[in-house]
Amino acid sequence: MRSLIAAILLLSLPVYAIDGGQEATATSRREAAERYAQVSDLPRMFEDMTENLALTLPQEKREGFKKLMTKHVRVEAVKDAMVAAMVKHFTTRELSALADFYESPEGRSAMSKFGAYMVDVMPAMQAELRRAVAESQAESKGARSNAPR
Repeated sequence: MRSLIAAILLLSLPVYAIDGGQEATATSRREAAERYAQVSDLPRMFEDMTENLALTLPQEKREGFKKLMTKHVRVEAVKDAMVAAMVKHFTTRELSALADFYESPEGRSAMSKFGAYMVDVMPAMQAELRRAVAESQAESKGARSNAPR
């Protein structure tokens, strides 16, 4: 009986070791994701994004959009969702590299330009999405009109 218990304990040790390693990895990923969220200055990034996206709207809609984004969007909730997704998808090393990038002078400079970059790219993205939707709808209508009755 003692031999059986000893064997079960010995066989289960790797399971405990693996589980402990996964927990340590999840903990280190969460810590790295939190560091990234802190150094990337999410509130400022969100403010810059709001300002730059507002520029893509007609003049009469800009203030309403900015008010919506600053008054009603909970940046902390967005941060929590980002951290959870980062922990799920990135390794600790990847998250540390992202945080290191944001902490570097080049990273801070590049990210300060990201909002303006998105303003330039957004119209092309929106136009391509509208084109793709129109093409898909036309394709769908064509398939329906060619269907046997």
